[in-house]
Amino acid sequence: LINFLRFRALEALSLFPTENAATFLETTAKIKFAPLARRGFEALKRSFAKTQPERVKRLAARLLKHPNAQVRISAARFMRSEDAPRFKLFLKSESDSWVRKEAQK
Repeated sequence: LINFLRFRALEALSLFPTENAATFLETTAKIKFAPLARRGFEALKRSFAKTQPERVKRLAARLLKHPNAQVRISAARFMRSEDAPRFKLFLKSESDSWVRKEAQK
């Protein structure tokens, strides 16, 4: 129940595109706990992809190396639409074939 509340709070925070919210979501996306990291990135992407695309792109590039596959997939999907050359590099460097396949969906 606690994680559910945290996830909902991150979703709600994406509705407030302030600098404090962006900083918090970035910090959350960098943690090792994958479900929270992925949702933090998704919230940042939803809230700031149009107004601060470079900030989201920098974080996505970092998350392409995250130990959790679901986080890497989420970051790769963003990079596919924003930075095709980096996405192609990710596909070449990713060792898990299922991750490459999911990233292309």
